[in-house]
Amino acid sequence: MELFYDLVVVVLVGQAAHHLSEHVTRHGLAVFAAVFALIWIAWLNGSLYHELHGREDARSRTVLLVQILAMVPLGAFIPEAGGSGGFAHSVSAAVLFAVLALVWGLAGRGTSTEYRRSARVFVAGTAACAVLLVSTASLPVDGRLIVWLLLDLVLTCSWCVTGVRSGPRR
Repeated sequence: MELFYDLVVVVLVGQAAHHLSEHVTRHGLAVFAAVFALIWIAWLNGSLYHELHGREDARSRTVLLVQILAMVPLGAFIPEAGGSGGFAHSVSAAVLFAVLALVWGLAGRGTSTEYRRSARVFVAGTAACAVLLVSTASLPVDGRLIVWLLLDLVLTCSWCVTGVRSGPRR
């Protein structure tokens, strides 16, 4: 199931790369960067969830399947993400991040006391990302693209900071 999850992500990245190959411009590169980064962040988020909370049971497989099903519409709107399909892409990305927030929220309920605060912050950040993504749906194309790129930058930096802060303490 994990391999299928990764394969879906590869198809999404392939969709974005194919679109870039036909639109080798600054705008095409910006769209690729924004779309690729959102896909990568969602993949990292889902993979980390599975590494930390996944088991070989029906519940874990169902969670992976729900994440995969949330990714499928995202892939359908990648070719027009930087244009007329940006509205649909924003909404489908928001749904994906809302699913990730829900999954992490359910997993965080069983978290030990020392990690509960950071789990809530992570869930709130993922949910805020979903809200921000859906709010970009009504923006003009260039405005939406700028917000997506800024969101990608903030999310990537927050993942890096979280990784550094969660490392071994001396």
